[in-house]
Amino acid sequence: MQYNRIVLNEPHASVEGLYDDELSFWQIDARFINDVVMRLTDWHTDYLFHGYRNDRIKAVRFPYSRFIVDAERLWNDPMETIGQGIVYRYYDDYVRMIPPGAEKRLLRLWHWHQKQLRNALCKDALLLDCHSFPSEIGDVDICIGF
Repeated sequence: MQYNRIVLNEPHASVEGLYDDELSFWQIDARFINDVVMRLTDWHTDYLFHGYRNDRIKAVRFPYSRFIVDAERLWNDPMETIGQGIVYRYYDDYVRMIPPGAEKRLLRLWHWHQKQLRNALCKDALLLDCHSFPSEIGDVDICIGF
């Protein structure tokens, strides 16, 4: 099949926002950064999947950490039941206390990313989700579309 465009979705390639008091609301410590953020960020996908570019290959990279907003989650995502939907509230033994009104601001970031994806897509486009994995998970280094 001939695709009119290939869209590369990079939802977890950033660590930005974790120290922003208006976005984060996590109790940041060395263990959270080293054992959680460093392990679960899709490192270098913005480079691994950014080879040759033309009008038919578009990348959409979410500019914030998945621990600010998980741009890949869906409304009513099953992970919401464990506090890891669009706006994470729990991870391992970490609890994120989001003040009233702040969730709406966080959800605007999710909507922004979804709009960027919609704008990049066209008829007969192929959407690839671009991920990388830490070595302790197994022998898989990258994944497209999990």
